[in-house]
Amino acid sequence: TKLLSTADSEKDFVVVCGDDDDDDAKDDADAKDDDADTKDFAQSSSESSPTPPTPRPRPGTFALKVPRREAKAHAPRVERLVFERERLADLIGPRGRTLREVERRYRCAVETSNEGEAIIFALDRDDAKAARAHVAEIVADIQIGDKLQGVVTDVREFGALVKLLRNREGLLHISEFKGHPDKREELSVGESVDVVCIGIDSVLGSLKLSRRELKNNGLAAAQRR
Repeated sequence: TKLLSTADSEKDFVVVCGDDDDDDAKDDADAKDDDADTKDFAQSSSESSPTPPTPRPRPGTFALKVPRREAKAHAPRVERLVFERERLADLIGPRGRTLREVERRYRCAVETSNEGEAIIFALDRDDAKAARAHVAEIVADIQIGDKLQGVVTDVREFGALVKLLRNREGLLHISEFKGHPDKREELSVGESVDVVCIGIDSVLGSLKLSRRELKNNGLAAAQRR
């Protein structure tokens, strides 16, 4: 129903009644025309727009045919180490001193967890591997035959006390000095020495060290005892 005109009086008006089916058909035809115009416009736009060129490598560069098995040596590295949670205190050290020394020495950052995990973030491959080896040495349990590095903290008549990298001390008896008994070496406080573990006290856990048995990993001295 469409309103064509109104008369002067509010009650008088003229209306024309048309067929609703004709109007619906006309609307459908208009919609189809609009869809056709949209498709034509999209097709013409895609044909007129040029295809972007394929990027070419810059001079002096090349693309790898296969990925590298390992990153470059100077690329940053992440190492992960899991150990017994009881050894966490040895890794951290007094007031965090041991952990800070590892970070300073190998230019890395070490994150630890109470579950016994250490994650090492290093600047390159060499520092990452060296830091991991150092941390592993600190948190690992010392066994007979292990070669260790330490510093002499005291020299007495019966031998020397050696502080190891794992925050433990061991006794280097005078009979286990190099050259004993004929040409026995002399050690001084603060000297860095290489030793091998030849015994562990089952009660106190104290370590017995040797320098004479470095070549055969202390096995001969352990058998003598």
